[in-house]
Amino acid sequence: MQNFLCKNRLSRYNIPMSTREAILDFLQEHPYSCADELSQVLLQTRANIQYHLKRLEREKKIVPIRFLAPGARGRPKSYYALAPQDRPDDIEGLAKILLEILLREDPQPSARINTIAGRILHLNPRASSLTQRLNHLVKALSERGYQARWEAHAGGPQVVFRNCPYATLLPDFPELCQVDASLLFINLGMNAVQKNRIHLPEVHACRFMLK
Repeated sequence: MQNFLCKNRLSRYNIPMSTREAILDFLQEHPYSCADELSQVLLQTRANIQYHLKRLEREKKIVPIRFLAPGARGRPKSYYALAPQDRPDDIEGLAKILLEILLREDPQPSARINTIAGRILHLNPRASSLTQRLNHLVKALSERGYQARWEAHAGGPQVVFRNCPYATLLPDFPELCQVDASLLFINLGMNAVQKNRIHLPEVHACRFMLK
């Protein structure tokens, strides 16, 4: 019965592709598969499958999950899944639900915005000079995907974000721009007024003026 099921599942894999491509394609729909199952489904020897699994693991395309059944003896059995960056997920969907609860259903959303901003990054705003704090802040934000820099202007410094890590959520949750403003206030001790917001193709950066 198991062989019948494996051959049935093989039908969509009868297309020209390398063994490694076939393994990745199979794991896309059947995560946590072992070498024995992959060998049966792809009609290749276990040794050949193991060879390609090791290569994919070295290339960080897949990750092994080792499992030993309760009461079992010997070495744990290895199952394989796509690496986190290649794994299908719905993190964006979950984020939208959480933001809906936090920002839309809370009677004091501003408090939530400050909490979110502080969790993203909370340096000590009085630890050094403003220039040092700005340098430290834009470095820390760039490490979090903002591609940040700051500029000196006659009216005061301005912080520029060349990338928004939450761009896909902004259409539904423009409040995230307030999170960025709050983040700047928490870490610099200065009010941040948004002058520009990324809006492709015309505007390529967010800009906050600090007061």
